[in-house]
Amino acid sequence: MGSSYKRLAIAGAAIAALIASAAFFGAASSASVAQSSSRMPSMSGRATSGSLAVRGTHLKAPQAPSVVLYDQYDNDSLNATSSQNFEADFDAFDDETADDFVVPSGDTWNVNQVDAAGQYFNGTGPMISANVSFYSDSSGLPGSQVATRPNLTVVDSGGSIVIAIPSAVVLTSGHYWVSVQANMDFGVGGQWGFEDRTVQSNAEAAWQNPGGGFGVCPTWGGRNSTCGIDPGVPDQVFRLSGTTGGGGPTCSGGPITINDGGPATPYPSTCVVSGLSGEVNDVNVTFTGLNHTWPDDIDMLLVSPDGQNATIMSDSGGSNDLIGCDLTLDDQASQVLPDFDQIVCPGSYMPADYEPGDPFPGPAPTPSGNVNLSTFNGGTANGTWELYVVDDAGADVGNIGDWSLNVSAGGPPPPPPPPPPPGWQIRAPMPTDFYGGAMSSDTGNRELHPAVCSECGKETQVPFRPTAGKPVYCRDCFQKRGSGGGGRPAGRRSPAYLD
Repeated sequence: MGSSYKRLAIAGAAIAALIASAAFFGAASSASVAQSSSRMPSMSGRATSGSLAVRGTHLKAPQAPSVVLYDQYDNDSLNATSSQNFEADFDAFDDETADDFVVPSGDTWNVNQVDAAGQYFNGTGPMISANVSFYSDSSGLPGSQVATRPNLTVVDSGGSIVIAIPSAVVLTSGHYWVSVQANMDFGVGGQWGFEDRTVQSNAEAAWQNPGGGFGVCPTWGGRNSTCGIDPGVPDQVFRLSGTTGGGGPTCSGGPITINDGGPATPYPSTCVVSGLSGEVNDVNVTFTGLNHTWPDDIDMLLVSPDGQNATIMSDSGGSNDLIGCDLTLDDQASQVLPDFDQIVCPGSYMPADYEPGDPFPGPAPTPSGNVNLSTFNGGTANGTWELYVVDDAGADVGNIGDWSLNVSAGGPPPPPPPPPPPGWQIRAPMPTDFYGGAMSSDTGNRELHPAVCSECGKETQVPFRPTAGKPVYCRDCFQKRGSGGGGRPAGRRSPAYLD
């Protein structure tokens, strides 16, 4: 028995040791987890070791025909303000930093590249992609969103990034803001910050943290004055490049959220055209970053400033996912939107409505039944264009990063020229309008000679002496022959007339 008791005692001691060991390692593990979870994002930072080398990088000139449109890529403070879309666990800390610029009066900018000085802190990156958004100005802070370009590829040099914008953002003269936001998991790459600038141009930079994780500025506020981030360095370091003048869209409508089984947000989305003269002669619609898990659900109704409307896309694309699709609708495209097949992106298609009669809730007008964009030809170009988007079935959602219009307009055709004045003899070849030009010697007071119209026999007068064997016509018969009634070949020299 003693031996048995001893064996039991040894076994009990071993079990106790194992339990104690497990408790120790469990406690250590818990402490490690607690320490890891206690690391939280911060509003600003200084570069992680090694990242500051890029501060002296000289930016390359943009590739022609692009030029530098706006440049405040200077006076770097070496501090940076967080501007990041974090993973789900840190959604409350999603934040955005923006700075402003001015497009001069009379100019139009087509922005196709943003250069942003930046740095990584609380980690070494790199970011997966970047979101670039443009806003109108609202009393010295970002106002309504003008355009957004999400998930753009970046060329990354230790945090300073070059972002090409495949679908240029068109900005007419005015005061605007641009934000650059990194897409990166905090647990993997840490944080990215938009580099602060020691010199202020225009208004001070702005910052917001909609989720409230940082406890300040849930809406846009002055980064220095309101949010209290990095006092004394009021702006951000960035540069915009692109082209000027025409060549880009006429207007941009901004992002749209395609809700499940109902109207989108906003409803309608609007796009304001200005500065064109004459009537519409061509309209194209471009969607940038269109996403939807069942595009057959999408119905779109475009309405012009004078109330004309067309159902430009309805029940096309079947169940084939659209992911980051850049799509142009153009009457002159080589193919129509498919009914059930995949919509290939980027792509250009003619509009299509495969289930006419789908309803659009108010305030949308009753669909006219028109589909083609030529519906708007001859109408008003300038003013507010409206796009009504509806998801007509449940279980699938989507969004549009931006949409834009290319509208061409011009004056109506010129009126036909007036008839020749009395006393003129037509000696020039007659073009298709059959009036032609008259010699300068035909003007003035001329001696008139009696004649008889070779066509109708009416007596008339001509300012030359009729020649035997050559026909002479009165005014009415001459015009009938010129318009095809007498079969006069176009471009042939014509007999004279005079009443």
